[in-house]
Amino acid sequence: DMREEIEAFEAGKVKALQQSEPFPDARRAVSLLRLDGIQVAVCSSTEAKPIHEVLERHRFPALKVYGGDTGTKIAHLRQMPRATVFVGDSKRDEEFARKAGVRFIGVHRDWSYSNVVITTSPDLLTIARWACVFIG
Repeated sequence: DMREEIEAFEAGKVKALQQSEPFPDARRAVSLLRLDGIQVAVCSSTEAKPIHEVLERHRFPALKVYGGDTGTKIAHLRQMPRATVFVGDSKRDEEFARKAGVRFIGVHRDWSYSNVVITTSPDLLTIARWACVFIG
């Protein structure tokens, strides 16, 4: 049954999320963006609740989380397209940003998918600085 396969896939994503650790440079990148007056949000195909739980467990600064429904996420991103930069690690993320009408920065990490858009630097602080320039 297709529904069971989808539920198993979603459960697998949540389990992987719960076992994950933030990138070492993520907290500093978020702080840099916030110091420049830029709002930071998490946008994921995973539902928002488990993402909030992981952020809280790691004592990460409070972030807006847009999870689940693609249409809702695109609507949020379209509210301020000139002030939005979407950072992602796959072609799917790049296509999502294009559909939402926002700029995109691709980042590569060791675990990323094979169809990534690779930047010259996977350092989140560098990407945060680029976002400040794009938005500022």
